[in-house]
Amino acid sequence: MPTNLPPNYYRKERELKFAHSPEEKIQIYLELLAIMPKHKGTDKLKADIRGKISRLKRELGKKSFTARFDFYHVPREGAAQVVLLGQPNTGKSQILKALTNAEPEVHDYPFTTQKPQVGMILYDNIQIQLVDMPPISNDYAPGWIFGIARGSDIILLVLNLGKEDIDNDTQSLLNLLETAHIKVTMKDEEISDEHFMLKKSIFLCNKEDLEGAALRLKRLMALYDTKFRLLSISALKGTGIERLKKEIFQSLEIIRVYTKPPNREIDKSHPFVLKRGSKIIELASGIHRDFINELKFVRLWREGEINGMRIDRDEVLEDGDIVEFHTR
Repeated sequence: MPTNLPPNYYRKERELKFAHSPEEKIQIYLELLAIMPKHKGTDKLKADIRGKISRLKRELGKKSFTARFDFYHVPREGAAQVVLLGQPNTGKSQILKALTNAEPEVHDYPFTTQKPQVGMILYDNIQIQLVDMPPISNDYAPGWIFGIARGSDIILLVLNLGKEDIDNDTQSLLNLLETAHIKVTMKDEEISDEHFMLKKSIFLCNKEDLEGAALRLKRLMALYDTKFRLLSISALKGTGIERLKKEIFQSLEIIRVYTKPPNREIDKSHPFVLKRGSKIIELASGIHRDFINELKFVRLWREGEINGMRIDRDEVLEDGDIVEFHTR
C-alpha cells in the first residue's frame, strides 16, 4: 500500500540533514510522526522512525530522557508560520502581544519566555501564526529551538535598539544561527548551500522609542541594510506594527484568491491562500484532486483588468483574484 506522504513531510524530512544533535533529530522525527497520514501504508515507516527515536534516546544514555529534555512541537495553523528569535530582553513577548491576540507575560527581566508562545496575526482576512521562542544566547541555545525555526516560513530576528553594543548582538545572533546550520537569506538571494538551510528573515529592530535608538539604527543600516531586511518598531508604543504586518505578508510570497459559485455573491471572509505564481489548475487541485476532471470552464475577475472573462487553466493567479468554476 502506498504511503501517500504530503509535501510538508518531505520538507520536514530535509531538515534532518542540518540537525546534528540527538535532541534535534528526535524532535524532527516526532514532528514527522505527527505529519504522517494514519493508514496501513505508513505502518512500516512509523515503526522505522520509532526505532530511530529509541536508538537516539539510548545514544543520549539517559534513564529519564523526558525529565532532562523538553521537546516542543508547534502545529502549523493559518496561512503560514513565522518565528520570533532573539537574545534576552529584546522585547519578543511584547512584539507577540502587539501583533496578535496572545497575552504572554511581559517583564523587564530576561528569560520570561520558557517555552513557545503562539498567537495569530490577522492581516486583512487571513491569519498568520506567530511563534515566540525562548531567548537564545551563547550560554543557552538548545537545538529544539532551531528545529522549530528551520521548519518556519520566515524568522523574525529581534534586536534591542536600547543596547549600545547592538552591533555585537547582531553578529552574535548570526553566529548562533550559523552554528545551528541556518543562514539568513539576503535580499532577493537565490542560492543553494548544502551545508546550511537558507531561511528568509527580517531583522526587527525593537524599542525605537528609547534614547539613542535612532543613532544605533543608523549604524545598523550602514552595516547590514544592503544585505538584510531591517525594520524599526516600538512594540511598546505600537509604532511600525501595521508596516511590519504588511512586510511579513509580502515576504511570505503568498496570494489570496476567492472562489464564488455561479450566479451568487462572493464571500471574502475565507480566501484560499496560495504561493505566488500559482495557476488556476493548482487552485482547482487544492479544492479537490478530482475537481479538475469535472471542470468545464473558469471565469476570472481581477480588479482593473478582467471582469468575468473565461480564462485558461494555466492562467497565473494574482492576489485578490476572484474565480468562478463551472463544472460539467
